Amino acid sequence: VLTRAQLHQRWWVNDPDCLLIRPDTQLTLDEVQSLATLIGMTGGSLLVSDDLPQLPADRLRLARVLLPVIGQRAQVLDLFEDNFPSRLRLDLKGPTGPWRLLAWHNWEDQPQDLNFTPGKFGLPDEKPWWLHEFWTGATSQMSSGRASVFSKVPPHGVRVVAARPFDPNRPTYLGSDLHLSQGLELGRWEPSGAGLEMSFNLGRLAAGEISLFLPWQPEEARFKGRTLPLNDLGLGVYSLKLQENLDGEALLILQGPS
Repeated sequence: VLTRAQLHQRWWVNDPDCLLIRPDTQLTLDEVQSLATLIGMTGGSLLVSDDLPQLPADRLRLARVLLPVIGQRAQVLDLFEDNFPSRLRLDLKGPTGPWRLLAWHNWEDQPQDLNFTPGKFGLPDEKPWWLHEFWTGATSQMSSGRASVFSKVPPHGVRVVAARPFDPNRPTYLGSDLHLSQGLELGRWEPSGAGLEMSFNLGRLAAGEISLFLPWQPEEARFKGRTLPLNDLGLGVYSLKLQENLDGEALLILQGPS
């Protein structure tokens, strides 16, 4: 998949073969996540051959988070550096503006520490970047003087992060577990003096968790007329769980008194 990615939509539509998500294959969960990441980020065909009604919810999610398909081809950054390329970068744009989706695979047969730095992914390093990892939900920062370290990434596993510039004065959508892109799931993003309003546009049933940076103290979050708890993770980062159908519904986060 990686070595042929650059030929997608030039010579053919890439065919990575079926995404096997059922639990009784010889693939580990980390390997399935790696394959799902590759398929989602290289823009080729998405084929699922498993009996979907028989799958447990956690396995079905592995395919669901790829829908709708991103349909764009990531750049393979180390295509000519190793027999097994491992680093991908996909530049995306949505209601929140531009962001980068970065993936780093561990093809070794033992756990590895992956030290994310701007230079490894061709990003400007004069300011810090927010990183939100999709499969684990971890949030961290990456800068020129300090790497963001993802420790003990399992054999044949992957870390895929949404990278957004750090701006201490503006609300920032950091990512979610709703869609691999960590941003294309949004239909609307409207910061204002009174707070923040957003909506989701996935075209399917969805529930999950989102992460935000807020430069102000939130007073409350409202969804479908109800107040939802915001989990304060420190340093202005908040997470919020949404357990209902999100599509088209507005989420309002009100700014507290200064």
